[in-house]
Amino acid sequence: VFGTLIILGRRIQQNPHNIYYQAAFWAFVALMCHGMVDTGITNRNALQSISAILGMAFASE
Repeated sequence: VFGTLIILGRRIQQNPHNIYYQAAFWAFVALMCHGMVDTGITNRNALQSISAILGMAFASE
């Protein structure tokens, strides 16, 4: 979890105009916060959604 946040943070610093990294960062943070009170990333649908968002963000470069 922390590794993903660090990688996204570095990518945002390197590419501040790429909104896909910012969207992926906040979607990942929201899922992790939601995971503290509910299933979070262990839910199959949530995991597939965040994987798709991260994939689009990293492919946008």
